[in-house]
Amino acid sequence: MRLLEKIQSISRWRRGDERAPHKPLMLLYALSEYKKGHERLFHYAQEVDEPVKALLMQYGPARSFYNPHYPFWRLANEVDPFWEIENGDKCQLSSSGDPRKKDLIEYDVKAGFDAASYQSLLSNPRLIDEIASKLIQDNFPRITTKRVVCAF
Repeated sequence: MRLLEKIQSISRWRRGDERAPHKPLMLLYALSEYKKGHERLFHYAQEVDEPVKALLMQYGPARSFYNPHYPFWRLANEVDPFWEIENGDKCQLSSSGDPRKKDLIEYDVKAGFDAASYQSLLSNPRLIDEIASKLIQDNFPRITTKRVVCAF
């Protein structure tokens, strides 16, 4: 399965018309950083927690608290995975299978596209734009592509 197809098939939480934008925003963040030359994996504490939280606050539904660690972790649990986690084996998981945020920080957990997917992105930089555009169209239909892309 092609990378774009894998990304389009990610599971998304929904309740009625409300849907959680966590995974698409995490992916858009990662893709934008790759476009700037970022290495394959992202440190949760230093590189994901605050930026992805800000994106959730800006583009997601209003919440009393935000959980950027959910997409960081859950993208690795997709049926056809393309995301991997490093140092996650030490994390204590909740009954829903999620780690505690403090464990992600304490054990310096990293995650990102797997090596083959990352190599595909490096060898075909236009694929980043294609995937980002599709994520925006599919998950943020009321927001113009230009507005979201400028945020990255």
